[in-house]
Amino acid sequence: MKRITVTVDPDDYAEIDRLARSHDVSASWVIRRSMREFLDRHRGDAPDPMGGSEKRRVG
Repeated sequence: MKRITVTVDPDDYAEIDRLARSHDVSASWVIRRSMREFLDRHRGDAPDPMGGSEKRRVG
């Protein structure tokens, strides 16, 4: 696995943490699962699955 660092809105993280605790898994597990579901859902789509409306500067 590749380790990454992301910045998350505090309210979003609180919801991730609540969800993780309610299912007895880690917040990291919830985030990895969410990323996998997003990638599966958008595999083969046009190059911009985010629709371009909320792009943020990377780097």
